[in-house]
Amino acid sequence: RSAGSIPGEHSTSDRKTYPSIKIHNFDGPAAIVVVSCVTKEKPYHPHPHNLVGQDCRDGVCTVKVKNPNSVITFPNIGIQCCKRHDVEDNLKIREKIRVDPFTTGYPTSNSNIDLNSV
Repeated sequence: RSAGSIPGEHSTSDRKTYPSIKIHNFDGPAAIVVVSCVTKEKPYHPHPHNLVGQDCRDGVCTVKVKNPNSVITFPNIGIQCCKRHDVEDNLKIREKIRVDPFTTGYPTSNSNIDLNSV
């Protein structure tokens, strides 16, 4: 189950844009950016849906950025929706690879994760 490519914030029917980020206040030769899905409501927890596309593995995208002052664009990145019975396994993968962007911990399998939003 896939939701397809994620359009950029300023995409229109005539002009396609892509999700992008900019790193601020970083002074170094390179950076590693890790992108993953999180829950919609605060506090943000790791979400079991997977990101798919170039540079994506185990549900997260990892990009080495050589010029951290530039805008990093994620063309053709998509969300692969998981089924309710895959939630626990997907969250265990996130825990194993230590992806918890807001350090809020991993939801338990019986928690009420909204699979219709990230």
